[in-house]
Amino acid sequence: MQKLALGALVSFLVACGGNSDTKIHIVDAAGSGSGSDATCNPLTQTGCDAGNMCTWIYDLVSADGTNILGHVGCAPDGNKAVAASCTRNAAGAQGWDDCAKGGFCRVKRELVGPGGVGVCEAICDNNGGAPTCGSDAACVAYHGIFETGGTNVAGVCDVKCDPFADNDFNHTGSGAPNRPGTKCQPYEGCYGFPNRVAVATPTSFSCAREYNTDLHNRDACTTTSGNSLTSTNPLTRVACSTASNGCSEGYMPVLIETTGSMVAVCTAMCKPATCYAGNCTTGNATNLLGVPGSGQTCSTADRISNPTTFTQATAGTGSNQVNGTGCTFNWSFEIDKQGMFYPSPFSDTLGWCEQHDLYHYDSNKDNMLTDADLFVPKCDTLTTPGFGTGSAGSDGICTGSNGCVGAADFGCVTTTLAGLMTFQNGAHPILKSQPQVPAGVRAAQ
Repeated sequence: MQKLALGALVSFLVACGGNSDTKIHIVDAAGSGSGSDATCNPLTQTGCDAGNMCTWIYDLVSADGTNILGHVGCAPDGNKAVAASCTRNAAGAQGWDDCAKGGFCRVKRELVGPGGVGVCEAICDNNGGAPTCGSDAACVAYHGIFETGGTNVAGVCDVKCDPFADNDFNHTGSGAPNRPGTKCQPYEGCYGFPNRVAVATPTSFSCAREYNTDLHNRDACTTTSGNSLTSTNPLTRVACSTASNGCSEGYMPVLIETTGSMVAVCTAMCKPATCYAGNCTTGNATNLLGVPGSGQTCSTADRISNPTTFTQATAGTGSNQVNGTGCTFNWSFEIDKQGMFYPSPFSDTLGWCEQHDLYHYDSNKDNMLTDADLFVPKCDTLTTPGFGTGSAGSDGICTGSNGCVGAADFGCVTTTLAGLMTFQNGAHPILKSQPQVPAGVRAAQ
């Protein structure tokens, strides 16, 4: 299944003292609900006769997988429990599965049309209501599943995973990935997104099909890649511009290519470390790239990056130092346009490899982003761990040296050092909203 999200790319624009929601999560446009039984509710399992269940029924799946039609409706109740192996019928008049009421048979995308064997997953409320998933699962909404009129009326409980243990960041071939975690199937990766939509659905990671094993850090989502999976079925070939799990495992289409661009790029996950002037070293190593020695840094040693568009940041303030890619804390992607922060277990433990010298911030506070605005600074050049004062210098420019911005404005420190929890009342002073590409809440098979 392809994990998807909300809407199209948006512009990156934020003023000092305000916050613009620029986080976009890539979506897959394939799949559209064709209708539903008005009295059938998959969450409450009401509206069907005795012996029937309310489920998603596939009506039609085209051979190339570009057109998936289905509807919410009543079908004979199955007998397969959650987590058990199940069978999905071919799309058509009997396009349902044999899971018991309240379950849904999730199968590989290429088996959606002809039908095949999968695993029963519990149906859940993707808006945070009942029924909910257990502690070991995340409620994921999918395009083309329980979707009516472009809106999901339900989701399914996918297995939760560890974004570091359950991803092989150096995976490039068609063989099974090499990773210490065991949560995901060999053909899956651990995918998720920094969520700033609702408290009920914080950032989470769950197992999903890996479609392209050759799209890594800074690779653009402009076309379907030369998919290196063994299957030649066209249903397995998905562009990362339409699916959040269209990148190789360990990489997500989280950032746009550069300020003003409408092109998403695969972005590597990293393990962040606090970094601001005088506080950016662990032993003899720099925290700019992430936790030194963790094997989870934004370096060429730990991540595969596009050599033509990737520049690694180097420590220091001299003329020979490079303002390139650093590891930005996930919490800075969990703030909505009203300044509300939606914390998660990944706020301080996960980061994203962001190349600062490709993104401007509104340094002259005119509510516009132009080439005249400064690039996002390196974390080790910012003198305060908190947010800036908002007082520009006599030239009207916000910089770290005049205190107008701080390390927290650019996601360089933990939530505690940023003092972030004191700004959950919607008055968050963050200067720079991340140039992100999704706040994903949906997925598609």
